[in-house]
Amino acid sequence: MMKRTIALAGLLAGLQVLAPVAGAQEKVRPPVVAVFDIEQPMPVLKPEELVTLTNYLSIKLGESGRLLIIPSKDIRRLIAEQKKESYRTCYDEACQIEIGRELAAQYTVSGSLGKVGDSCLITAAVYDLAKAATVKTASGKGRCKPDELIQAVESIALALEDALAPIAAAKLERAPDPVLAKPPPVFVAPPAPPFRPSEGSISWARTAGVLGIVGGLGAAGLAAGAEMTKWYEDDLASNLMGAVALTLVGALGPIMSSASNSARLGTAADGSPASRLAAWIGYGLTMTGGGILLIIGLTGDTVPPDGLIGAVGGVGLLSLVLFAVDDFACASEVRSLYPEQTAAAREAPFSPFISSVRMPDGSTGAVLGVAGRF
Repeated sequence: MMKRTIALAGLLAGLQVLAPVAGAQEKVRPPVVAVFDIEQPMPVLKPEELVTLTNYLSIKLGESGRLLIIPSKDIRRLIAEQKKESYRTCYDEACQIEIGRELAAQYTVSGSLGKVGDSCLITAAVYDLAKAATVKTASGKGRCKPDELIQAVESIALALEDALAPIAAAKLERAPDPVLAKPPPVFVAPPAPPFRPSEGSISWARTAGVLGIVGGLGAAGLAAGAEMTKWYEDDLASNLMGAVALTLVGALGPIMSSASNSARLGTAADGSPASRLAAWIGYGLTMTGGGILLIIGLTGDTVPPDGLIGAVGGVGLLSLVLFAVDDFACASEVRSLYPEQTAAAREAPFSPFISSVRMPDGSTGAVLGVAGRF
């Protein structure tokens, strides 16, 4: 019982393996052949008897299933539709080529019936529409009676099918084998190296924050000085200090912003978005207000209200302090997110060392130096 079960399982497995191959072969379309009516230049048989022989030829050609046959009755219907004014059988080669191509056939089969003495001779030819050439001919003979010519039609069908069968077999051999075909190679990308933040960008963010605060204090001091000299009607000194303060704030704002951007570039750090937004708003107000005050001071037409120059300087200081908050936040967040990488980046490139060496006189001495990575 166990042996029968194993044998049955093996048979089912074999059928499952062979099923995809058979399915792939069934998808390959055999050659399509259009069979035209047999022509009789001189009346030998009745028209209906000749139609019967043509239909029999179509049936015999498609009997094995290796060829797809377009029967002559379908061809006659197409000819009748194209030539509605008068039905005329399509016997000449040009007409058969045109009809065959309209039917999407690859080959056409045409035949002719003639009488030689007391016997009738049937000839047939296969025409390749792609090559525009006749690829096979066959013939058969018998007494000029329909039942006597059946054997001749059978021999012609066998000869023509044997000529077209290798073409169908070659197409089936070229069908892809889903079981044996090798799968396409799959490209696997190499793993990306671990991300290592730049210690230089982190240090620069901290440095830019300190410079921004110092520069902001300096700009605020210059603004206060411009406010005071205005009281003494020293327009030159007031305008000069105001211009320097405005230039200082205008240069430090973008520098500090770029420092925080470089620190968090490629990381998940956000820094302080609220401080960054408020800093840009204050920066815009400072540059706008300071520019207007500088124009007023240079033209000398009007005197700015008291305290306005100092207020603009205070807004500039505040904006730079907010930029500094963002810089410090970015640097600290990156170091907390990537402690191992930033620790490795902070390793000192140089380190002292001491070693013993043998001196030229044979004694042992100590060497003190510095080792470094380049």
